[in-house]
Amino acid sequence: MSLPMLLLIETAGKVCSCALSLNSKIIAYQESTVSNAHSQCLLPMIDKLFKQSGYDLSQLSAVATSKGPGSYTGLRIGTSTAKGICYALNKPLIAVDTLSILAFAARKLYYNTSLHSKSILYLPMLDARRLEVYSAIYDGDFNMVKPVSADVIEPNIYDNFLKKCDIMLVCGDGAAKCRTVFNNDKYLFAEEINLSAKDMVVFAEDKFKALQYEDVAYFEPYYLKDFVAAPSKVKGLYN
Repeated sequence: MSLPMLLLIETAGKVCSCALSLNSKIIAYQESTVSNAHSQCLLPMIDKLFKQSGYDLSQLSAVATSKGPGSYTGLRIGTSTAKGICYALNKPLIAVDTLSILAFAARKLYYNTSLHSKSILYLPMLDARRLEVYSAIYDGDFNMVKPVSADVIEPNIYDNFLKKCDIMLVCGDGAAKCRTVFNNDKYLFAEEINLSAKDMVVFAEDKFKALQYEDVAYFEPYYLKDFVAAPSKVKGLYN
């Protein structure tokens, strides 16, 4: 097939989603907002994508997965599913930076508004529990202005970057933590913007064309922080 057909998988956030793209266009999409159910939802949703589109798994050009940071469990589910499909079909694996997906969604939403005439930096955030977030800062061309990091939210933590823009658009489910903390009028909050597989296609196609593939056997998600398991609530496991 001359036109790239990509399976896009996004499981790093609260919403589990997958999409099928053909030549830069989304031709099928599925998502689930059921909490903590990515493992039950993902494979049935992928099956629905191909039934919805009329294409077959064997026609895929590559599989792209959101690489992190984000939910430890969600990332493992998405990565293991993507690797399994790639291994079975001998297809290349593509990894897309999770926070760039959020930045793309924010830019897409605000591109045709009055903000388009202003200089905007995008500050995507994912909730990392307590007062912590995973964050990065991108310009309008998705060049990284601040690298990905796990940050404890403080009033002036990103203020130094405000010199480079008219507006700092804070988006994602970590943005709500900042509304009462950030005082500068340059901050605009859009916590309603969620991660979606639909917003991966630009990055995935760029990597596909550049042959920037991951090693299917050795690729691991970018967790950023070590996983800390919560104590089990099942009786009998602990005294």
